Amino acid sequence: MNSKSIFDILFFMFLLSKNDNLDAAEQYEKDAAKRLRIAAKEIAKQRDEFIRKYADEDGTLTFSEATKLFSKAEQENWYVGLDEWISLARESARTGKYDDYLNLEYYNSQIGRLTAYQKQLELVMAQVAGNETMQLEKALELQYEEAYYKSVYNVQNGQRRYTEDFTQIDTEMLKKVINKPWAGSDFSERIWNNYTNKLPEMLTNSMSRAIATGGTSADIAREMELVLKGFSKYEVHRLVTTEFGHLQEKGTLEGYIESGVKEYEWISALENRTCEICGKLDGKIFPVKLAKVGINYPLIHPLCRCTTGPYFKDLKMDEDTGVRAAIDPETNEEVEIPEMSFSKWKNWVAERQDKKSMILEFKRMQLAKVDGLPS
Repeated sequence: MNSKSIFDILFFMFLLSKNDNLDAAEQYEKDAAKRLRIAAKEIAKQRDEFIRKYADEDGTLTFSEATKLFSKAEQENWYVGLDEWISLARESARTGKYDDYLNLEYYNSQIGRLTAYQKQLELVMAQVAGNETMQLEKALELQYEEAYYKSVYNVQNGQRRYTEDFTQIDTEMLKKVINKPWAGSDFSERIWNNYTNKLPEMLTNSMSRAIATGGTSADIAREMELVLKGFSKYEVHRLVTTEFGHLQEKGTLEGYIESGVKEYEWISALENRTCEICGKLDGKIFPVKLAKVGINYPLIHPLCRCTTGPYFKDLKMDEDTGVRAAIDPETNEEVEIPEMSFSKWKNWVAERQDKKSMILEFKRMQLAKVDGLPS
C-alpha cells in the first residue's frame, strides 16, 4: 500500500469518527425530546389550572385578570404550594446547581398571577434540568472517551506502528474534562439556563401575548405548544450538537498530543450552511501545540460541523486519489466525492445550480470512488 492510499484511509477514518459523533448527537436529541414531552404534560396541567382559576364564567381570560397582583390569601396559598415544588426540584437536581438558579427574592414581595405562573414553570423545569444534566454528562463522557481512543488508534493504524504506551483515561480525568468551562460556561450551566430561564420565560410570554390579543384557552394552548416544539427543535438541537461536537474535537486533539502528531489539517463541512470563516480555514495546516478552540481549532461557533485530521508532510493526499464527504442535494445525505478544497467545492456547486445536473454529477462521482477505501 503506497503512502497516498494510507493517507486516504487515515483521512477517511477521522471523517467517519466525526460522522459517528453527529449521529450520536442526533440520537441524544431524540431522547431529550421524549423527556421534554413528559414535562410538557405537567406544563399543560399548570396552564389549564391557571386558566380555570382566573377565567370568566364563559371561559375568557382577560389580560387584566391574568396580571393582577395576588391577594394576601392567594399569596399565602402559593407559598404552601411552592414548598412542595422546591423540595421536588432540589431532590431531582442532586448537583447543587438548583440553589444557584432559584431566586427567592419574590418570597418577600407581592407578586402578580402571571409572574407566579412563570415561577411555577421554572420549578417544573428545574426537575427536568437536574435529570438532563446527569444524562448529558454521561453522554459527553462517552463522546470524549471514544474520540480520544479513536484518534490514537487511527494515527497508529495510519502509521502502521502500534503501541499501548499512551495515557489511559480514568474516571477522575474524565469528570474534569467534561466539566471544564468553555465559551464562558460549562455544559451544566447552559442546560440550567435553557431549561429554567429561557423556556419558562418563552412559555409565559406566549401565554401573555395570546391573552392580550383575546385568544381562547385553545389559542393559548396552541401557542405554548408551538413554543415547546420550537425549543426542542432549535435550543436543544443547538445545545446538544455543540456540546457533542466540542467534546469530540477535544478528545481528538488530546489523541493527537498523545500520539506525537505535530500538525493537523482543518476539514470544513462541504455544505451550503458552512460559514465563511470555516470555509476559509479548509485545508489549512496548523501546529498541534498552537491549537486554540474558536480560532484555529473546532468548534469555531455553535453548531459547527467542521473537524480536523492529522497532517504528515511525508503523506500528502493527491486530489485525484482521495475522497471526501459532501451533502447530496437530492437526498440531503452524506456521500463520498473526489477530494477538493472548500473553495473549489463552492465553485463546483455554483456551476451546477440546476438540481438535475447536480444529482447526475454526484452519482458519477460516487462511481469514481477510490478503490480500497471502506464503503
